Amino acid sequence: MTFQCDTINRFLTFARILDPRSKLGTFDRLDSYYEKPSFEYQHILRFMDLLEDNYDGYLEHLFLNSANIIKRDTSLCYFDCTNYYFEIEQEDDEYVDEVTGEISGFLAPGGR
Repeated sequence: MTFQCDTINRFLTFARILDPRSKLGTFDRLDSYYEKPSFEYQHILRFMDLLEDNYDGYLEHLFLNSANIIKRDTSLCYFDCTNYYFEIEQEDDEYVDEVTGEISGFLAPGGR
């Protein structure tokens, strides 16, 4: 392996917290971090393949070991759904704004 998984994982994590972007967007902004990592975009993609192959074990490791750092209450859990994309095939009904009189639909194919 010609890249360090730990380094890539750390910077993807930092970026998700500090400035959420796509993997390419994160790579393009690596020079904005104090510690300048040395890896290529292709290494991020290869790391993601490795992560996918070991996903369940990785999540279990994070869950079990994070309990040593902070106590958690798992009676209520939240999920990050910010990467989901939805598209419709038909525009919705027109909406008339009572204040401005502007006529528009909220949803349209391809977004507005």
